[in-house]
Amino acid sequence: DMLQAVQNHTPEVLVIDEIGSQEEVAAASFIGFKGVALIATAHAKSLIEAMDNEVLQPLFGGWEKSTVSDETAKRMAGGRKFVKQRCNSPVFLSVVELNSNGEDAWAVYPDLADAVDKLLANQPPSVKRTSPSTQS
Repeated sequence: DMLQAVQNHTPEVLVIDEIGSQEEVAAASFIGFKGVALIATAHAKSLIEAMDNEVLQPLFGGWEKSTVSDETAKRMAGGRKFVKQRCNSPVFLSVVELNSNGEDAWAVYPDLADAVDKLLANQPPSVKRTSPSTQS
């Protein structure tokens, strides 16, 4: 159990393989906000797919639909009156998306909160594309 590991051993870093259940998401959220650094995996083809997974949404801060004024809709929401807005801080600071379609490429989202906000606003997030073969 992740919570017992943190309580009994006071780790600085916890590595979690394949977060997928509501219980694991809740435990990771609790542990992450307690100051323990987390490294975790979750199965999804992209950051957007992971965000669309209702079980994983709390890891990205969760969101709600909000109504904005006509002026704000014109200025910031592409004319949309209903927008999705993040409710909380993401559990993780950044995300590395490993490409599984045969390409040797990674997408690094260095600021997960900003990436989530931009994706919710239908804007392209800041992402750095890299390859493990080019790393030294």
